[in-house]
Amino acid sequence: MASLQEMFEEGVSDLGKLSTMWDPLSIIDAKGLDGHPVFSPMLPRLMAFGAGLLVLMALLRVIGILSDAFAGRSTPILGFAAETVLIAALLVSYPEWVRILPQIFTGIGRGIQSSAAQDLGAQVAGALAQMGDERASDFKLWSAQGVELGVGSLMAALASTLALVFLWVVAKLQAYLFTFWFLLGPIALPTLIYPALRHVGRIWFATLMGVSFMSVTGPLLFAILVRSQWIPHAFSAGGALDAVTCLVFSLLILTTLASVPVLSLQIWGGIEGRVFQGVSSAAEGASVAAAALQSAAGRTRAAYETWRGPQSNSTPASAKSESGSGGTSGG
Repeated sequence: MASLQEMFEEGVSDLGKLSTMWDPLSIIDAKGLDGHPVFSPMLPRLMAFGAGLLVLMALLRVIGILSDAFAGRSTPILGFAAETVLIAALLVSYPEWVRILPQIFTGIGRGIQSSAAQDLGAQVAGALAQMGDERASDFKLWSAQGVELGVGSLMAALASTLALVFLWVVAKLQAYLFTFWFLLGPIALPTLIYPALRHVGRIWFATLMGVSFMSVTGPLLFAILVRSQWIPHAFSAGGALDAVTCLVFSLLILTTLASVPVLSLQIWGGIEGRVFQGVSSAAEGASVAAAALQSAAGRTRAAYETWRGPQSNSTPASAKSESGSGGTSGG
């Protein structure tokens, strides 16, 4: 069995691999068990479908131009022709140009991640060496003595482990999201030449760029976590106070990592911003509808009370006259 110091050195050396973690193209270029790409072969068929969709969008645009001509409205035909040729060229060369910006973002992110990983390696090496000499019992969770941990230390150690795992989960989530929007591109591009559906193409492009920009946002937030030394604090499980510190910083790391896709999409105005805007509009519409319904209910109740008023007043009077006549006859 390897010594504790050897495991520390192996863990620190593995930190250097963090720089290759954020790669949006890792899934789209991945190969299956047979050695052939899994998702890339789908692209030619999607591009053929996109070409047919481009023809359909062009026909709809021509119909709109003819309708405007019959109505006496002028339409820039040269602009339509230039847009169609440009979108057709982008569709044909889609596999080449769509990778340019994601690769640039990935290069920037790897530079940030490499410097941060070196600093983190130094921090963790010093912390682990000290903890290995003074508090080796802190590592019981990863040994056969894990059942001897207290409740607080166990929760803190599990939270720190979850924070570390979530770092890889968010990075892998970027690759899957990019694969989806990468394959959706040939279908979304033709909508740019049809004004009624042009927003679909714009949202697609913004979302694709937002997902790609996670290669910069993720390493940048990771570097901030390293510089602020939140990560070493998140792995300081020990006594009661250290367990609380570990739990708090682990939750802060989880929250920071969860904000990576949200922040990236907000910067580029992708689908996440549209969804939030739609939810806000829906909530506002629901509030207006509820106020209108309440107002209508109030008016209905007032009308009902107005209608019931004379009837309710006449009923006691008639009842009183009947009781009076009955009393008179009885007398």
